[in-house]
Amino acid sequence: QIKSQGTFFNVNRRGSTAFPTTVNWNTNTMTYTVRRNQGWNESVDVQTDVSGQFKLGSIVMRPAVGYNMHDQTGKSEFWVTVPTVTIPIGDAAAINNIVLPAYGDYPRPANPGSRSKSYVSNAYFMQTADLIPDRLTAVAGVTYSNVENVTDTDLSKRNPYTAINSNAHELLHRVALVGYLTKDITVYASDSSTFNPAVGVDVNNAPLPSVLGKAKE
Repeated sequence: QIKSQGTFFNVNRRGSTAFPTTVNWNTNTMTYTVRRNQGWNESVDVQTDVSGQFKLGSIVMRPAVGYNMHDQTGKSEFWVTVPTVTIPIGDAAAINNIVLPAYGDYPRPANPGSRSKSYVSNAYFMQTADLIPDRLTAVAGVTYSNVENVTDTDLSKRNPYTAINSNAHELLHRVALVGYLTKDITVYASDSSTFNPAVGVDVNNAPLPSVLGKAKE
């Protein structure tokens, strides 16, 4: 059996807003910052799974292999006007009268925003075996996982591309036993490994190793 799916996601949000930033209880006033917001996010997801079934003697075996990929890119821009707006606390009319500049009239700041990129890909093999039909199933598998995260906090710098890039890959495992006590009650025990790419470098300016983890249930 072969199953494949893919999705594409795109969101673009933009507008102007005024939001409270400071309160002065001595003068009973609140200061509002006026800001232009623009956020863009786009992602692609692809997944394919192939599974089958055969018998090894009297034991039913169900192997499965698959691949999934997630590629996401985003950008955030926040352009703030100066000066801010100060009004009496609780003055609804004054809040409603805050004038927002036209979207194209905001001055471009030295750093207009930030961008980020996240790329995750996994390839796996999993094998299940019905050791005791309808009573006990064993599961084992391995996953080759690659994770890359890129963060750039200054959109004004184009060449060279200035960013923090964490990129790593690991071979992960999972083993488990599943017991079926009744039609409605199931128990299991599992052991698996996880990882996240580290950010930063050591004293020799070499990338730090991945953060490895274990999960037992």
